[in-house]
Parts: sequence; structure tokens; C-alpha cells
Amino acid sequence: MNSLHLFTPLWRSPENFEKVYQSIPKVPDIKWIVVKADSYTLDINVSDYYNLTLISIPISDDRFNLHHKVNAAIDQMSQGHFYGLDDDTLFCPNTYELWKKYGSNYKMIMGAQVDPYGSARAAAAPTPGVTDGAQGMIDTSIVKKIKIGSFINDSCADGTFLLRCWTECLSHERIIVDELISYYNYQVYYKST
Repeated sequence: MNSLHLFTPLWRSPENFEKVYQSIPKVPDIKWIVVKADSYTLDINVSDYYNLTLISIPISDDRFNLHHKVNAAIDQMSQGHFYGLDDDTLFCPNTYELWKKYGSNYKMIMGAQVDPYGSARAAAAPTPGVTDGAQGMIDTSIVKKIKIGSFINDSCADGTFLLRCWTECLSHERIIVDELISYYNYQVYYKST
């Protein structure tokens, strides 16, 4: 069975973890992979969370080690699509609908993104420094081949990653849909209101 693999690099508060979890549909074809540094304390019983895989790795817990978290999650993925879900936002229900609609026919799906203030990033081909990592769903066979680079060497590593995956696909294997695929920083907004 193909799955939509949601990846969350955990480094913000455990409160954020719970809010992200609550936003994810509890369906068998969504798998949630959370990766944290060993030093991050998360006092949970993994079996209480539907389709959760929790990975703990021995790294310092900062954004410069994010690529280690991403690549550890990629190693756990089975057939399906990869989707980045940061721990400062919420899952967009339309993401799942787009995956169900296009996932069996396309290796890469790009869509629009909105922040809680109404600003939007248009659905477009990936551009480092412009496109957010959560604007794309990517076939796991591609992400396993490419993986993500270090944010130390590339401050736009998620955009570069998307671009590398995009160029790996043939033109008929990728699609840009003018529909909402993700939220951006939704928890930041809701904490301040």
C-alpha cells in the first residue's frame, strides 16, 4: 500500500507536537515520522499515537542538524510520497486530498501555501529561497536517492532539495496544482492570538 509519509523534525515545545498530531487525519495511508535529538525530552507513549514512528538520534538539537533528521526519516519510508510537516504549523487537510487525487499518477506534486495572515506562496516549480519545503509531495524513491543537504552549507536547503527532486522527474511525472497544499507557521500565529 502506498502511504503519505509526513515528516516532522521535532525541536520546538512538546505542546507543538500535540497540536500537529491533532491536525493529522487518522487514516491508514498516512504515516507520521517524527525525528528528534536524543537530548530532546518527549515524555509520551508512542503506542498512544496513530501511525507514529518516533526516531531519536545522537545530534545537537539545532537547525544546522536538520538534514540529519530529514535523512533519518527518509530511511524509514516505504513506497509512497514524502511530505515535510514542521512542528510550528498544522497539517492542511487539502494536502491529503491532493495526494489521493494525484499521488498515483505523479512522482512530484507542487501546490500553493498560505500563512495565517493571508499571504500566499503561489504553486510553482521549486525555486530555492522562494519555495517552502512543504509546498511539495515527492515520491519516496526520489527522496531516498537524493536526500537533503546541510543547512550550514545551504540556508535554502529545503528549496534546493525540492529543485533537485523536481529535476529528477520527467515532465510528465510532475504536476503543479493551483490549490492549497500547505499551511505556513500556523502555530506561531495561534500562540500569539
